[in-house]
Amino acid sequence: MLTHLGVTSVQADDWKIVSGGGEGLVCVWEMRMGAKLWEMHNRHPVRHVRFNTSTLVTANIPDDKSPRGACITDDDLTAHRRHRGVICHYDFSEDALSQDHILPICRSDYTESYGYNYNISLAVPYDRLSGSHPSH
Repeated sequence: MLTHLGVTSVQADDWKIVSGGGEGLVCVWEMRMGAKLWEMHNRHPVRHVRFNTSTLVTANIPDDKSPRGACITDDDLTAHRRHRGVICHYDFSEDALSQDHILPICRSDYTESYGYNYNISLAVPYDRLSGSHPSH
């Protein structure tokens, strides 16, 4: 379970808010319902969140930018791996031609068994209905 460390970056448009937190979470919120639609997590705090109709850019930058006991000239880069930031660029332009530029994750329907890939998680997972239930 992640500890909430506060919002470090935020942007909004007419119907959604994208927020980034100190714990590394990027969340998309739907303003009309007041609900979280999805989230994704990276190791470092979110320092930058920007989106438009077809792209989303996030930057996760570590607090400690200088690993203790490691030199930048070391041949062994595994010591630096934990201290690398991440810039993610999501391009939804292929999907922008349909359904009013809504992100694909927000267009998932109940015929799909899941609506996410990699480290993107639905905040409200789909119900799984199987068989018939006895009525009382």
